[in-house]
Amino acid sequence: MALIKKITFALCLILLLVIGVVFTLRNDQPVTVDFLLLQTPAWSLGLWLLLSVFLGAALGVLASSFSLFRLRLRNQRLAKEKKRQTQELETFMREKQ
Repeated sequence: MALIKKITFALCLILLLVIGVVFTLRNDQPVTVDFLLLQTPAWSLGLWLLLSVFLGAALGVLASSFSLFRLRLRNQRLAKEKKRQTQELETFMREKQ
């Protein structure tokens, strides 16, 4: 099953790469992007669009990693609390007998 997942992932990655290359080649008009104080060199429109998509995806992964980190810390804290409460309950049950 793990092999099928790896093959599927690799095929999807190759498909996305091919789509990106075709997209870049079909949108080859030179475009300069003008920020407030910076003007970029003239690159193809397809390249600028792919760059913006990948940059957006990277920022999305970075933003979600902060949330994931917080959730993992909370999970560890709750696991420790659960362990402490389980030990407390076991001690209480032994004393009750």
